[in-house]
Amino acid sequence: MTFVIDADLEIGAPLRCGPMSLFPLLQSAGPAPRSYICGPESAGQVDIVDRGLVSELKAHNGGDRPVLLIEGETLLGAKQDRVLNVSVLLAAGQATAVPVSCVEAGRWGSVQPSQLSARHAPPRLRARKTRSVIESSRHHGGHESDQGAVWDEVAAYDGAVGALSPTSALRDVQAAAAGQVESLAPTAGPTARQVGVIVATADRPTVLELFDDPLTFEAYWQSLIEGYALDATLAGGEDTTTPEAAATFLDAARRAPFETRPGLSLGDDAQAETPDLAATGISWGGQLLHLVCFATAARG
Repeated sequence: MTFVIDADLEIGAPLRCGPMSLFPLLQSAGPAPRSYICGPESAGQVDIVDRGLVSELKAHNGGDRPVLLIEGETLLGAKQDRVLNVSVLLAAGQATAVPVSCVEAGRWGSVQPSQLSARHAPPRLRARKTRSVIESSRHHGGHESDQGAVWDEVAAYDGAVGALSPTSALRDVQAAAAGQVESLAPTAGPTARQVGVIVATADRPTVLELFDDPLTFEAYWQSLIEGYALDATLAGGEDTTTPEAAATFLDAARRAPFETRPGLSLGDDAQAETPDLAATGISWGGQLLHLVCFATAARG
């Protein structure tokens, strides 16, 4: 299965938000009607069950349409808060084992009701996790992350924000940083035809996030933006990334040699790693549903 990024995708004028620039990715043609719904639209339809494993949860889709959950989406409660390691399209009426990483190192004995969070994991954590998942896939055929590295990232955020979380929980970090994030994040939603974004901080593109449909991107907009903004507040300064640099990053994503295999439920997983980026995504019926590319850290 070939993983293709739309050749007619356009980059719009950037929205400058202090230390963060947002370059819209615009669809040239109208999308086909969606035959799935996504996580933020699935209230009451997806049941998350703890299986007693830190690295795996069971997600049961009780509805009559597939549900798209994306990499970095946060699942609160159970025995620990977790984030999804890869994007998954849950088949209707079925249960699927989904690979996750724990983002709450200090809670083990207290089981809480599970729910999808309204906040997405920030890109720096997602990038480190994704690179380790790609390495696991390459060597073992699995979707496991380097759990210790993920905990290290949460601890680093905790220290930078000053959350002093009693359970080393990412949600406490996000709550502590909410005021700064809110002051930085744009108040308006995505523009017409927008299916994704290239995010830039510290004068360089850092993340490319892409969907198949403006409705899906709009549903995830607020949670993704808050994740991007958390990293941007820690970066500081005024971002001056040029449109040419954003276009170069998009071209690097288009040239990346994606490897694909059957997905965890429906569709096909895709992964790529080059000297410039690490990427993970999912397609269904030959149509890209979600893709995220993380730029390799700048070399000093």
